[in-house]
Amino acid sequence: MIVLGHILFGLGSLACFIGEIKMLTLAYRRGPGWFLSCIFLAPICWLALLAVDCKLAIKPFVLACAGLIAIGIGGSLAGIEFG
Repeated sequence: MIVLGHILFGLGSLACFIGEIKMLTLAYRRGPGWFLSCIFLAPICWLALLAVDCKLAIKPFVLACAGLIAIGIGGSLAGIEFG
């Protein structure tokens, strides 16, 4: 189970990273203010970007959230302590 946890942790990290890059790309297209606020206030600005541009932002948002869930499950299977 430890090996499966590490694999799931790695795949979740990759999925979360790709989702975050796609969200930052969408924010950059909307303007420099959106981009900077998504860098410094990520969760709040992601929800605002999702509310403003739902059709384009839903896929990267779901990918990043699924990656975070996979990181949590994989980390607990592998015995990684987050705190």
